[in-house]
Amino acid sequence: MHQESDHVLLISMPYASIEIPSIQLAILEQWLKHHYITVSTHHLYLKAADYYTINHYNHLSHPAHDSYTAQMVFSKYVFPEHWNTYKPFFKKYYEDTNKTTTTTPNKMTFEDYVKHTDQFFTWAKKHTNWQNHDIIGFTLNYGQFLPSLAFAKYIKDQAPEKKIVFGGSRTTGNLGKHTLQSFEYIDYIVSGDGENTLYHLATKKNTIDTIPGLIYRKNNHIHWNNTNNNIDLNTTPHPSYDSFFQQLQNCSPDLQQFFTYYGRLPIEISRGCWWNRCTFCNLNLQHQHYREKHINQIIKEIDTLSTKYKILSFQIIGNTLPKHDLQNFLKNIISFKKDFTFYAEARADRLRRRDYQLLKKAGFTT
Repeated sequence: MHQESDHVLLISMPYASIEIPSIQLAILEQWLKHHYITVSTHHLYLKAADYYTINHYNHLSHPAHDSYTAQMVFSKYVFPEHWNTYKPFFKKYYEDTNKTTTTTPNKMTFEDYVKHTDQFFTWAKKHTNWQNHDIIGFTLNYGQFLPSLAFAKYIKDQAPEKKIVFGGSRTTGNLGKHTLQSFEYIDYIVSGDGENTLYHLATKKNTIDTIPGLIYRKNNHIHWNNTNNNIDLNTTPHPSYDSFFQQLQNCSPDLQQFFTYYGRLPIEISRGCWWNRCTFCNLNLQHQHYREKHINQIIKEIDTLSTKYKILSFQIIGNTLPKHDLQNFLKNIISFKKDFTFYAEARADRLRRRDYQLLKKAGFTT
């Protein structure tokens, strides 16, 4: 432990998917611990699912049209005057979205939606041990922007000395600069890989203007240290999902049973995309240079995590399957002779008959 380093708390808010733990928290936690930084993580989306109930939470976290349907109630904590003025419009938007869904209709009323959100937010404020930490970081992906703003605002109101940090695909580059410009209770934005940036923030060994990937305020201006902070993925320790499973044990039996049936662990195999031609994809803004773990590293991680957590279902985190040595990767998985199931994304035009045959044998079902 660095004697003078700040204590770090990392939070993942609703509406992260409850089928998979936050890999962002799992990776960053282990990286910081590996470098002797005191760090804790909170998967607060789990408790939110309990308050809404699983079916309603899944409906909100996988909306028919956009992620705003789930998030919008948190604007009552971020923009209270706006919420009070336009509450009838929020209600109409919520109800109209439910009517047009192509899946099973959400039977939770707008009033219950607001009530359960209030109950969750009250619980989170009471049971999240943010007081004992110096840096509170929020990871932002789909559906997490307004919930994270709401909790960050609350913490800053209670303890202005706490450093609030946002990072993730929703705060990359210019998005991050505009976020910092718009919300004064956010102190820093991490653009790109967060491992080294958080480490330098916590140890305070570097001046702010030398920390790579950091967006910050100085002399009433927003600055971005737009320098290379890319991590060699082969140097990262295995992610830890201990805190996820510990917090899952404090949730309802229904939620625990749901994860037993449908849960899977994320495995990061790469960052960025070697294709990098899809203009709609903000993941390539976050990780501009494609990097891939060595096949042996990925295989060892799958074996270690499946043994430690007694789970055989995984989700491959990366914009595509391994570019290099895919068949060797699949043969190694098959050699374990375990009933694995994998969820992955791939470019179909890269795959041939032999690839599909091996994918099936290895357990790539989705």
